[in-house]
This record gives sequence, C-alpha cells and structure tokens, in this order.
Amino acid sequence: MLKVTINNIFLILFFLIIGINTGSSTCYLLLFIIIILFILRTSKFFIKVKLLDFVAGSFLLLWLYGLILGFAYGNKVSYIIANNAGMVLYILYYILLQIRISREKIYHLLLIAGLSNSIITILLFVLSIIGIPPESTKVILGEAIGGASTGQRRIYFISQIALYCPMAVYMTAFIASTYQKVELFGMRGLRDNVKVFFAFLFYTICVLLLTASKGFMLGYIFILLILPFSIFFKGISQGLVNKKIIFLILLIPILLGLLLSLGYFNILTAIFDSNDDANVARYEQLYYLLQDLTFWGKGLGAVIPGYARNADKPYGFELSYLALWHKFGIFSLIAIVSYLVTIKTAISNIMSGKNAKYAIISLGSMCYLLPSIGNPLLFAPQAVTLHCMALYLLRND
Repeated sequence: MLKVTINNIFLILFFLIIGINTGSSTCYLLLFIIIILFILRTSKFFIKVKLLDFVAGSFLLLWLYGLILGFAYGNKVSYIIANNAGMVLYILYYILLQIRISREKIYHLLLIAGLSNSIITILLFVLSIIGIPPESTKVILGEAIGGASTGQRRIYFISQIALYCPMAVYMTAFIASTYQKVELFGMRGLRDNVKVFFAFLFYTICVLLLTASKGFMLGYIFILLILPFSIFFKGISQGLVNKKIIFLILLIPILLGLLLSLGYFNILTAIFDSNDDANVARYEQLYYLLQDLTFWGKGLGAVIPGYARNADKPYGFELSYLALWHKFGIFSLIAIVSYLVTIKTAISNIMSGKNAKYAIISLGSMCYLLPSIGNPLLFAPQAVTLHCMALYLLRND
C-alpha cells in the first residue's frame, strides 16, 4: 500500500512539471523533491541496460562536457549554472526506471497533462477576450505570452508542448482501422468515433489557433504527416489502401481553408519569413551565431561578444539547434542522434504494432522538437520531462 501511495506522489510531482503552467524555478524545486523522495524510498538499484538508456545518459554527459568547457573558457559562473540547466532533468528517466511506475499510468498522466494545459489555454484566451491580459492572472494561471507577431490574439506558454500528447492519441484513434480502434483504444461503435473526432478537433484548435505559433504549426504538420504514414505503413506495403487516407488528404485543404478564413493562414506563410517581426530577431541571431561557432563549442554560459538576445540572459538564443552547437560544438550531434533514435523507435513500434499505444503518445511527446527550431524550448524542464517519459514508454522491459 505504501509503495502505491509513494508512486502516486511521484505522479503528482511529474504532473506539476508538465501538466500546469509552471515556471522553471518551480520545476527545479519539484526535481529536488523528487530526488529526495526517491532517495528515501529506494534501498537498492537494479541495472538492466538497454539502448534507450544511453539516450538520457548522453544528455547528462553532454551537460557535464558543457559545464567543464564553460569553466575552462572562464565563462561567468552564474551563466554556466543557468544555461541549459534543464538538462539535469534527464535524471528523471533513471528515477522512472527504478520506481517502475506502470507505463499505463504514465500514458494517462500525459493525456491528463495535455487536457490540463488545454483548459489553462482556453481560460487565458477567454480572459484576454474580455479584457483581462495574461499578466493579470499569472499568479494563478502562470505566465503566458499574449499576441503573435503575425497579428493574432493568442496564448503561449511552454507547458503547451504537452498538448501534442492527447492530440497524437486522438488523431490515431480516429484514423485507425476498426481492429486498431478496439485493440489499442477500446473503441466500439459510432458514438466513440464521434467523441474521438471532436477530441482531435479540440486539440487541433488549441495547437493551431489558440497558440497561434509558427513553431507549434510545424509540430502539427509533423504529426499530421508522420503518424498516418506509421499507422498505415503495413497495409500500404501490402498494397492495401485504408479509406482514412482519403479523409486525411481532404483534411489538408480543409485545414488550409479554415486557417485562411479565420485569418491564421499568414502563420503558415510566415514560418521562415525574414520580414516577420519575430523572425527579424531570429535571423539576426542566425548571423551572429554562425560567426561565433567553433568546432569544440564554447561551453555552457558562453555569450557572443557584442550581441545579446536578452540582456538578463545573454547566453540564451531562440535558435536552439544552432545554440546547441555554439555551446557543445561537434558533440551537439550526440543530442541530434539521440532525438532521432527516440523518434525512430516510436515510429518503428507504431509500424510493427509493438506497444503501439505507448509509441503513439511518445511520438506526440517529441513534437516539441519542432517549435524548438525558433524557440528556446529544447532543454526546458517540461520538454526534458516529456522526453524522459517518451523513452520510458518506449523501453522494452
């Protein structure tokens, strides 16, 4: 009974990291509590090493490399500690392995986290419509950005990356074959199909319209293309065509028409537009980062002489992948390979039907990699926690 209670406490703590609009400082405090609770709970450790175990470890080693390099270069200590501090949360993966919470509970936690963030998003959006800006409610609902560079009203905060988890599940549940619906999701009959369709539509609205984010749109396009391919791969390879493919082909012009009619189409056209207000700063960063890249990297806390995106955090940049090379040099490729291994494993499991339900939500968990192209999300505590959970769900015991 005690074990179940403690595991439920762990689940609550994980939820507080990814399920609400939590600031980074709070996430680190929650990590500290998780580690203390883990130490008090665990008397022995088991080791059964598998390939995915090296993924989380590679990020911890990468962080250690950046730490040592930062000190070697004499970077400012406070910058070294703060820069990419979220990488230390990869320790959560090994904690998950030891406490052995059931994958079904983690799966449902991710669904609940997505739902919770959707509710917060809608509340903030409605409040902004009636004239209450996000700044006025940040004590209760957390900090959020209102207003997009493309002109739309929006609500944007980091934990929204969890929205992709239920969206991936409901998208799959809707387009899957009758057998898959029953086998994976326990769906039977028209009523379940209607519920799932509206759930998919709900999360589509949250991801595309309420965030009004170019990066989130990229993540949506990624999941819209990759998931159906993964689900239908076996049938297509056998010369069979699922009728839902026709629905998906028709869905694309419908979505484009919806974006156009609601005035959101320019988000799509402005994704890489150098004249977009938000992208002007990103292209400026692109120029300065390219000038300052080195083979071995400059370590955590490194800044670009004479340039800063943020005066308080001059070590941080929105172009996460270039910033990755700026700090870690050639070893940043380890991170890229690790991301690809996670995504490939999820896709392979979906194609083969091996723990497909968990692979689907894991793929949704990794969609934050797309918004990270132009936003400093890559090592946000929420993003790292989602990656750890994806790895845990994909791991074969």
